[in-house]
Amino acid sequence: MGLDCCNAEQSFFIVTVSCYILAVALMWRSALLKPFKLWTVCLHEFSHAIAAWATCNKVTGIEINAMEGGLTHWSGRQDRMRCSQHAVLPAGYLGSTLWGALTILSCSSVAWAEAMGCILLSVLGICALYAAFGKTEQERTPLLAVCTGFGLALGLATFLAIGSSGNGWDLVLYALLLFLGTLNVVFGIIDIFDDTLKRTDARSDAYRFAQLHQIFRPKCVGLVWFLLAVAAFLVTFFLYLTIKQHSDRPELGWWAFLPGPVVLGMATVYNGLTSSDCLRLRKKIATANNTPSHPHKPNNGPEQMVAGQL
Repeated sequence: MGLDCCNAEQSFFIVTVSCYILAVALMWRSALLKPFKLWTVCLHEFSHAIAAWATCNKVTGIEINAMEGGLTHWSGRQDRMRCSQHAVLPAGYLGSTLWGALTILSCSSVAWAEAMGCILLSVLGICALYAAFGKTEQERTPLLAVCTGFGLALGLATFLAIGSSGNGWDLVLYALLLFLGTLNVVFGIIDIFDDTLKRTDARSDAYRFAQLHQIFRPKCVGLVWFLLAVAAFLVTFFLYLTIKQHSDRPELGWWAFLPGPVVLGMATVYNGLTSSDCLRLRKKIATANNTPSHPHKPNNGPEQMVAGQL
């Protein structure tokens, strides 16, 4: 059975996700993307926590920091800890990617999108409690800020979609969830590559997972995780298009396609304004504006000597 493409909702998905991917790529080193990166780190650490709970351990703290790192504090019986690490260690990277995939797929139905919005709000609520009262080695502010900011945005979009059925607010929720889901998947893929394949970091989950069995090399573990993350994104993309072959919206207004291009346009403008060439040009203009139009010649050298002899 082939894939029929592309109706209005499939086109909305392809355009929006493609624009989001390009925007994330353009803004990857930008400070504006940092809050969204911290969002993905939050889900990364929460995925560790889920795996710890699933293997009958206790989570005592969840934290993230401004350097886009994080830590999940968990404990359990000594004889169970080593076995639990087989689930807890890969759960961060792969769990974050899975969160992204499920968030994207939830946009294939209004009910699923609203349910995902509520689930993510619950996750943020739990993380906020750990940020406020859990064990921490650094500061609590980054996680509290992420939970508050994204909680307000998701809460508003979700409850408007629930309370205003058929008024287009579901598309606003779709646009937000698609961005967060795409960001999670892209960040997961890049983070796995950067932390496990591009370099070997003794602090990474892949390195510690490889240490459980000396026959594995950290980069081999990272490669497996990287391929799984890429496969998850490709499968998610295909599944969404398959689900939406029979659309409940035969037509979408032009405004429904705006979120992706608008985000991409903003990213392009910001990237252009902060590029090295643009910054050098702005510096030259500022220097020229601060230079007097009729500069006075300095009274030094031979002219000063002549003036002194008069």
